[in-house]
Amino acid sequence: MKFSQSTAKILFAPAIGLVMSGAMSFALTIINQGLGENFIYKWLSGFGISFVVALPISAVVAPQIQKFFDGITENRLPSPQRTDK
Repeated sequence: MKFSQSTAKILFAPAIGLVMSGAMSFALTIINQGLGENFIYKWLSGFGISFVVALPISAVVAPQIQKFFDGITENRLPSPQRTDK
């Protein structure tokens, strides 16, 4: 299944927010609490809070970062043409 470019842009922010908040909360829970008792509960609790914070930030910041990099990069090469024989 392939998404349109507009749908992919909409899905990008929640996806990046989910991955980043999950990874960061996991790492910080290990650093601060260790892998002891109730690790999963503590991690998921922190993950939920961090995702609520990360989602709006990624929705606002990601498009701005993309525009910045679009402005400082050379034009993309055209996509190779498919030749179905």
